[in-house]
Amino acid sequence: MLRFIGDAVIAIFPYEDQTRPLVDMARAAMATAREAVSRIERRNDALGDSDQPAIRFGISLHIGSVMYGNIGTDRRLEFSVIGPAANEVVRLEDLCKKLGIQVVASARFSEVYPEEMVSLGTHAAAGIEDGLAAFTLPEFAPQSDER
Repeated sequence: MLRFIGDAVIAIFPYEDQTRPLVDMARAAMATAREAVSRIERRNDALGDSDQPAIRFGISLHIGSVMYGNIGTDRRLEFSVIGPAANEVVRLEDLCKKLGIQVVASARFSEVYPEEMVSLGTHAAAGIEDGLAAFTLPEFAPQSDER
């Protein structure tokens, strides 16, 4: 499922214990993020010395419960995703720009994802009382002298 939010997109990887285990959906989400980064890098490389600006973006990954569906009236009906997890993933995406990291994941995602993740620390975020603990993959982490 997708939801377009201005210049953002939200993708949902639903899980079910028997048929779509949480760890498999975390792997699928990360594989999708890696593929997106790879495709955009190839596109940006193909621009060469053209006048077109490079595409810059961030991807945030989180695990949580949301409600989704059509909201509105017959005159203005829209598919929407709502709930605390939806808000948290948006706050995580804000950290991509702030930290200069293409892929940022929540602590909950990091707990489930079976590969190594690197801590980016805890950051203040609107509506999140104790801030957000952020993580990324080693391949996206800043070099130690940049911290």
